[in-house]
Amino acid sequence: MKRTHPVIIDQAVQISDELIRSAVLLSERWCEAIEESSRIYFSGNDADKMIDFLKPLYESLDQEPQTLNEVAFY
Repeated sequence: MKRTHPVIIDQAVQISDELIRSAVLLSERWCEAIEESSRIYFSGNDADKMIDFLKPLYESLDQEPQTLNEVAFY
């Protein structure tokens, strides 16, 4: 379907990403990630794996905040 209607698929992906971003607050994502990374660390005493788990979320902070909730979090 992506080969025949690439614009529609790209728009659907963009809408899906926006819905997820507005449904799950940045602070909630961070709390869940910190909890999971602490489980990773304390279950295997693996700091590198814990950091690797948090790195994508940390790198997402390079983007400008786009909602009021994101502005408040930053």
